[in-house]
Amino acid sequence: MNSHITLSQNEDDYDFDLAMAARDREQHDLNVRNGAYRQAMSEVAGELYLHTYTRAFQDEMRKKREAWGVPAYTFEG
Repeated sequence: MNSHITLSQNEDDYDFDLAMAARDREQHDLNVRNGAYRQAMSEVAGELYLHTYTRAFQDEMRKKREAWGVPAYTFEG
């Protein structure tokens, strides 16, 4: 039995395992970054939706008040 071939094969397996571990780590890091990006975009979209909905609702209520001759509410603290 030639021990040199066995040693070389073990080194190749070790190198392959290291390469796969590095690849898996890079993929994990990419997935984490993508997840953070998706979360941030979701939060921005939610804020934009809320702002747009609130603005549209307020504009519609203002139009109704004007059409019905109702004064706007004032809050005094």
